Amino acid sequence: MCYDWNGRSPMNDDPNGFDPDLKRAFALMDDPTDDGFTVAVTGAVARREKARAFARWAQLGAFVAAAGAFAYGIVGAFQALGPGIMAEFGLGLAQAHGALASGSVSAGLGAVLTPLMIAVATGIGGLAVARASVE
Repeated sequence: MCYDWNGRSPMNDDPNGFDPDLKRAFALMDDPTDDGFTVAVTGAVARREKARAFARWAQLGAFVAAAGAFAYGIVGAFQALGPGIMAEFGLGLAQAHGALASGSVSAGLGAVLTPLMIAVATGIGGLAVARASVE
């Protein structure tokens, strides 16, 4: 026996032949190979996270640019088509008001449906664009 520590020897009657304290002592020792592996894995993970962060910021920039281009196109289309659409919408409301004022409910409903359908279609189209951009 090489030494006697706390009444135990490194080799005892254990079927494996090793002292459990000695096993724990070796398990807690630093291994330079493990340290190098840990540093390499940490570096690889850090590089991957930096690349993902850059990709997220690039994607955000692309979305902002696309939103700006989309808004510019919508403003241009609204400037060109807006007065006609608003005039049509106003004419439909005037017809609905006239039909309802005359007392004809069926004519009033028919006149109200055109602007109502335009408004509903616009809302549904906006929701479809929003849903498609999220996915």
